[in-house]
Amino acid sequence: MSDVRDLDRTRYPHWATVPTRWSDNDQFGHVNNAVHYFVMDTVINDWLRQHDFDVARGDDLEAALRGR
Repeated sequence: MSDVRDLDRTRYPHWATVPTRWSDNDQFGHVNNAVHYFVMDTVINDWLRQHDFDVARGDDLEAALRGR
């Protein structure tokens, strides 16, 4: 079981709300496993945009993660 301290939101500096579609859930209301990848991809891209990363501009992802 995970440590309850891991649930403290202040330990995680970036939060994003990602709504799910009706088709993302199974008949019991659980999010399908394949959807988790798309959610993480959406959150990562949101973080990159908030930190002024633009692939169309030719930005280097490695440099962006190092802090340029």
